[in-house]
Amino acid sequence: RLPHVTDADAAAKALADAGDPDDRGWREVTLAVEDVRVAAAQLVGLAGEVEAIDPAGLRSALRDAGLALVAHNGGTG
Repeated sequence: RLPHVTDADAAAKALADAGDPDDRGWREVTLAVEDVRVAAAQLVGLAGEVEAIDPAGLRSALRDAGLALVAHNGGTG
């Protein structure tokens, strides 16, 4: 799904350079983006299918976006 939320060329390179899936089926990728705000805006579209490892600012931005979505869309369930 990465090509659907970010630049297609950057997604293709990131996926081509990624390692094999881990035991959960997840792959670690390095995605080239302009800055943390751009990365967060793009990756939030993957919702629970993305985990930002680094940089910490990206992790925080994704967490904040998730919390805002929960707050604006019905709480915890």
